[in-house]
Amino acid sequence: MASRLIVSPFTISYYTYQCFQSTGWIGPVSIFGYFVVGTIANKILMGPIVSTLFEQEKLEGDFRFKHMQIRVNAESVAFYRHEIAIKSRLCVILSELVKWST
Repeated sequence: MASRLIVSPFTISYYTYQCFQSTGWIGPVSIFGYFVVGTIANKILMGPIVSTLFEQEKLEGDFRFKHMQIRVNAESVAFYRHEIAIKSRLCVILSELVKWST
């Protein structure tokens, strides 16, 4: 990793100079301009997608956790007759997950 950080500026400089030699100033400017425009477009387009995906993954994890908790505590739930309370909490978690998935 460190070697790439040290070598990369020299490599970029070398190829920028070679591009300048063959195309003039328009070559390096267009390449770096394309890079900047692509980076900005990527940032704008990926921002909302990443936050939505993060929220969906979080909700899926909550649902899996609750499902596992029910499997582990199934005997206790049956003895204490808490099926209705557990079912209502699980329905809320599942409905939030389905709402985000659609």
